[in-house]
Amino acid sequence: MTRLFGRLCVFSHSLPCIFSSFLFFVSAIKIKKNRLKEKIKIVKNIHIDHYEITSYHVDFKQRLTPVSLLYFLQESAWRHAQSRGFGWHDLALKQEFWILAKVHVVIRRMPEWRENIKLETWGKQPELLTAFRDFELFDANNSTVISATSSWHILDMKEHKPMHMESFLDKFPVVPNKHAIEHKPEKIKLPNLPSLEGTSFTVAPSDIDMNQHVNNTRYVQWAIDCIPFEFQQKYVLGELSVNFVSEARIDEACYIETYQEKDNLFLQTVIRKEDNRKLALIKSVWVAQEGENSVDK
Repeated sequence: MTRLFGRLCVFSHSLPCIFSSFLFFVSAIKIKKNRLKEKIKIVKNIHIDHYEITSYHVDFKQRLTPVSLLYFLQESAWRHAQSRGFGWHDLALKQEFWILAKVHVVIRRMPEWRENIKLETWGKQPELLTAFRDFELFDANNSTVISATSSWHILDMKEHKPMHMESFLDKFPVVPNKHAIEHKPEKIKLPNLPSLEGTSFTVAPSDIDMNQHVNNTRYVQWAIDCIPFEFQQKYVLGELSVNFVSEARIDEACYIETYQEKDNLFLQTVIRKEDNRKLALIKSVWVAQEGENSVDK
C-alpha cells in the first residue's frame, strides 16, 4: 500500500511536466502547420510560365531580343493579374487600365533560339499609388539568367489619373521578403553632355496597342535601333532600365536623343516634337561579347 501511494505521488508530481510537454508538442505542430500554410500561400502567389524561344523572338545573334523579353515579362504579369481578378478585362469594366511605369532588368545571359525557359513573377508590397512586381527567368538547368523588378500604376480611362491600390490590396499576390532585385526601379537622370545625332520618326499604326497609345516596348526598340550596329556586333546587353513618362499617339512626330556616358553606357530619351515633352528614358549597359557579364543585382 505504501509503495502504491509512493508511486501515485511520483506520478502526480510528473503530471505538470507531462502536460507541459503535451502543450509544447501541440504548439510545435501548430507552428509547423502555420509555416506550411505560409509556404503554400507563397507558392500560390508566385506565377510560373514556360516559354520557348522561337525564331521570331531572336536577333541577328540568335539571342532573345530585349523587346521579346519585355513581351514575356508583361505577358506573365498580365496572366497573373488576370488569374487573381485584377487583369486587363477586370479593370476595363471599371474604366481603368494598368500601365508599366518603370522597369529594371539585369541580364546574366540572354537565352538563345530554341531554348526553353521558365519565368516566375510575384508581387511585392504595394504603395498607395504604385504596385511592384519582380521577375526571374530560368534556363533548362534551373539557373537564373535574368532578374527584373518593375513598378506599375492603375489609371482611369477618362483623365488618365493614377488610382489608389486600396481596392486591390486583398487580391495583390505579395510574397514577403522575396526579391529578384532588392531595390526599386531607378529614376533615370540624363547627363550634362552633348547628345549624338538625333533620330526622328512618326508614330505608325503598328506602334499602337489596345490602349490606343504607343506600346511601351516600341520606345525600347526605337532607342536600341539608335545604337550603332557595329557596336551591337561587339557588345551584348547586360542591364536595361526604362522610365515610361508619358504617352505618344498615332501620327505624332517624335525624336530620340542619345548620350554615350561611357564606352558601354547609353542614356536615351524619346521626345515628342510638338511640345518637347519627354515620353520615355532608357538606360542600357553593355558588356563585351567575349567577356563575362559582371552586372550584379
